[in-house]
Amino acid sequence: MADIAVLLKTPESTVRSHCHRFKEFIPSTGEGREKRYLNDAITVLRTVAECYGNNMTTRQIKDHLAREYPMTIDADTEQQQLTVQQQRDTVTQQQLLTAQQQTAAMLMLAIQTFGMVVEEVKQVNEKLDRIEKQQSATDQKITEWRESKKKKPSIWTRLVFWR
Repeated sequence: MADIAVLLKTPESTVRSHCHRFKEFIPSTGEGREKRYLNDAITVLRTVAECYGNNMTTRQIKDHLAREYPMTIDADTEQQQLTVQQQRDTVTQQQLLTAQQQTAAMLMLAIQTFGMVVEEVKQVNEKLDRIEKQQSATDQKITEWRESKKKKPSIWTRLVFWR
């Protein structure tokens, strides 16, 4: 314990407190006076110190450690260790599920938007058809007016030549 405190440049009492408070994350062997901390304990304790330095609460630190390090659970007759991979798999599955849900939501939004765009295109096409019909009707009237002008001499022509 003292060696770890020296390595971390932290008071031994603080290291003991952290070891007790976060015991499920501190890899060790043995019990009582025979308890020895493994090398990985230094990494976990360094993380704990950094988290406290970042003003995280004990609950937040435990949540952070649960995502990053394996937990050691004491059972009646044997110790069971949850592996980092199992914990990361759980987090990855949760992240994947969240990503899938976000993708599904974005896909639904895209489908709705596409439907609205299709409807707007239909409306624009209908409006264009109406304008083309109006233009055609206007062109027809202009053509008829020009034809009528060709057939009928102007008033001046009639006045001068038809006397």
